[in-house]
Amino acid sequence: MKIIAQNEDFKHQIKNLYKFYKSILFNKIGKEPKFTVEVTSDFKKDYYNECSKREREILDRVGIPELNGVVIMPQTEDLHFIILISSKSFENNQIIHTAIHEFTHLYDYFQYFLENGNLEIRSEEEKESKYYYEFYHWSEYHAKRLGTYFFSILEWHRVSGENPPPDNIYSFQHVEFYTRNIVEKINNSNDALITKSQDSNDIFWDVYQELMSYFGRLSVFQAKDLNKYPDRDFPEELLKEVFGPKIIEMYHLLLRMDSYESAIRNLLEFKKLKALIISKINQRTFFRPNWFDELRWSLLYKEGIMKDDMKFKIPSIEKVTKIQMPELPKFKTVWEDIIPLLKMIARNTDEIKKDLKDIKITFGEMKKKS
Repeated sequence: MKIIAQNEDFKHQIKNLYKFYKSILFNKIGKEPKFTVEVTSDFKKDYYNECSKREREILDRVGIPELNGVVIMPQTEDLHFIILISSKSFENNQIIHTAIHEFTHLYDYFQYFLENGNLEIRSEEEKESKYYYEFYHWSEYHAKRLGTYFFSILEWHRVSGENPPPDNIYSFQHVEFYTRNIVEKINNSNDALITKSQDSNDIFWDVYQELMSYFGRLSVFQAKDLNKYPDRDFPEELLKEVFGPKIIEMYHLLLRMDSYESAIRNLLEFKKLKALIISKINQRTFFRPNWFDELRWSLLYKEGIMKDDMKFKIPSIEKVTKIQMPELPKFKTVWEDIIPLLKMIARNTDEIKKDLKDIKITFGEMKKKS
């Protein structure tokens, strides 16, 4: 890993967070990705300059988003990734969420490309046959899930002190699911889709991407009873109206895709559900011709013409090993900012590795130590 940042403290935080991620979360595959982390104060400019020609064409059409971070895909088979991180993400401890999120993308794609070749630079036919776009959306869900998970636990300790809760059950009185974001995107997209707007295709995939992020946040706090959503404002009726009832099945499927291996096993089912969802949207909107690639899969499945074994080949699957979340080590003192935690992680990585344990997260009262 190479880190490019003017601020030495930023470098230190990224280095320690990566050490934490690599040692605790990553299910080792025998190789480590080549990548560079660049911290920038002008995210939009550097993102545009670093990304591929294909991405620039998209950005020219839809605009450059202001993100906390992004993984820029390799354009050769040497698989050298770039992680671009905005300097703003170091405010309010947001770097924890951002770094874990981007490292998750990094290792998702690295393992996927090792097994299938760099599909980012392959033909559309190859991408389609290896479920590249389904994997892309799953990785967004996966990265948001893990980023939210660890940020939530570390924030709990920042407020409540050094000792873990009884039975490792972390309770939160309030969680921000950013429900308004997905509701507003859906409502704002309706006019563009129904009136056959020129940017309807981009708008739909923006909504879909936001939905994967929303499901990722939701999944961290999801109880065993799948009919009880942790978000009290869960927009179930709106989602069903726009995407059809299969959108709830997709969320349940994503909950089962909790590791790389389980995701690979379920990509075909994920693709089928996506096709049915698009078919539902097609019944209430008008699409431009560049939607036809997606629509034809929907129609083929709907009419029973396409069989599971006719077109697709599932990438190789190794023995399933679920990701286990670590029990955090004891703190020596109550810490008021993130720097002591980062230093602790750097010191105690080996101790953490020895004591992996499941952590449960639920709602409840959160009290600050006196």
